Amino acid sequence: MGHLDLIQNEPLSKTNRPRPNTKGCYNNEHVIIWLSDTEHIEFNWGEYFVIGTAAYWINQATQYNSINTFSFGESLAEEVIFCLLGGHGIPAEIGNIYFKILKEHNVFSSKHPLKADDIKAIIGQPVYLDNKVKPIRYRFVNQKSKSIALALEFLRNNIPPTNPLELREWLQKMSGIGPKTASWIVRNQYCSNDVAIIDIHIHKAGLTAGFFDRKWKLPKDYYLFEKAFIEYSKLGGVKSSILDMCIWDQMRRFGTSARNLLFDV
Repeated sequence: MGHLDLIQNEPLSKTNRPRPNTKGCYNNEHVIIWLSDTEHIEFNWGEYFVIGTAAYWINQATQYNSINTFSFGESLAEEVIFCLLGGHGIPAEIGNIYFKILKEHNVFSSKHPLKADDIKAIIGQPVYLDNKVKPIRYRFVNQKSKSIALALEFLRNNIPPTNPLELREWLQKMSGIGPKTASWIVRNQYCSNDVAIIDIHIHKAGLTAGFFDRKWKLPKDYYLFEKAFIEYSKLGGVKSSILDMCIWDQMRRFGTSARNLLFDV
C-alpha cells in the first residue's frame, strides 16, 4: 500500500494532495478511489510529462478549460440525431457532415414524420469534398436510418424529463441508444458532469492510466466505469465533461498506430 490513501474521494486539497510540481500536477503517488463501501480501484498517479498517466490527463485537461458548450444541436431532437450519427466506427468529421445534410433537408422541422427509407435516401448519398478525390460515404446506413426515424417519432410523441440523469434513462427507451450514447446526449445538452461517455478511447486511456479495473466489462459495468471516471476527475480538480473531451480529442489525434503503441490494452 502506498503512502497516500484518498478514501474520501474529495478534491485534492492542500492537506491531502501530493506535493504539486512546477506544472501544477502531482508527484508520483499511490491513489485509492472508493466507489462504494466494498468496491475500490488503486493506481499510481504518475508524472504529468509521461503520456498516458493519470497525472498526464489531468494536466492536459486544464488546457481545455475554455470549453463552455458541447452542444451541436439547437434542440434535444437535433442533439439525439447528431449523437446517433456518431459513435464507434464513424469518424466525427463524417458524422458532422451528414448531420448538416439532414438539417439542410429540414428533417427536424418537417411536419410529416419521416420513414426510415426517407432517412436512408438522404444519408445513403455519397458526399464529394473539394480536397478529396473519392467521395465519402456514411457507414451503417440501414441500421442508422431505422434508429433515426424511430427516435424522431419517439421524441415527437413523448415529453422528455428535465433532470439530466432521468433524461439519460428515458433516452435509452429509444432503439439504438444505450448508456454511452445517452450519456453523450446529456453531456452535450446540459454540460453535465454527472455522466461520462465511456467510449473506446476513454476505456483504453483509463485501463492504461489505471483508474479503470481490467476485470470490468462493457457494457455490463458501464456505471462502474463512469463512477471511477467521475471520482478520478474530482481528485484531479477538473470537470469530468472537460476531462472526457480532452481524452477523446487527444486519443483520436494520436492515430491508430500511436494508440496501439502507447495504449496496448
